Amino acid sequence: MSLIQGTYGFVHAGVRPGVEFEDQTDSDMLGIRAEFLTHPHPFRYVIVHGHTPEAEPQLRPNRLGLDTGAYATGVLTAARLEDADQRILQVTPAKTGP
Repeated sequence: MSLIQGTYGFVHAGVRPGVEFEDQTDSDMLGIRAEFLTHPHPFRYVIVHGHTPEAEPQLRPNRLGLDTGAYATGVLTAARLEDADQRILQVTPAKTGP
């Protein structure tokens, strides 16, 4: 359900503020939204997540939200993370017609 790699923690939806990464429940990692998304303070790791589609990737000091709603928009977003270097990669739908 989760992965820790260096200074990053990877989950589907997010983490519950105030709970250690290792103690998060599956329910939080798969479904949390408001409490996680509005939390302004650092977590132990920079949390990389999806689950909540946004028009643009959310690059915050405490989290990277990469869900740009590919199922509806056709825009698929990923990140290349090397230590503090964060690069966003996106694939957008090809334009058709004249």
